[in-house]
Amino acid sequence: MSKSKAPILEARNLYKTFKQGSDTEILILNNAELVLAPGEIVALVGPSGCGKTTCLQILGLLDSPDKGEIIIQGVNYSNARDYKKTLCRRYNIGFVYQAYNLLSD
Repeated sequence: MSKSKAPILEARNLYKTFKQGSDTEILILNNAELVLAPGEIVALVGPSGCGKTTCLQILGLLDSPDKGEIIIQGVNYSNARDYKKTLCRRYNIGFVYQAYNLLSD
């Protein structure tokens, strides 16, 4: 009998909008949900402009959703202060950017 492992990341009921102009809101994430198990490999794919980068920034605690929860290793970061999010990124999250603009040509 195999043991069930707790998720390493959970996104629950994520919503994110951006304002365009003074009165138009664009819905980027609409009730997005994700559960990642330890060792699981996933790919986030979609057309340009569909919200992939926004979703990854929220999952990586670089941005906050308008509504919803981000839980990493059992800790809910939905209302966490920046310092707590920074520590989580330092010890639990790694980023590999498509364009590595941190290095000079």
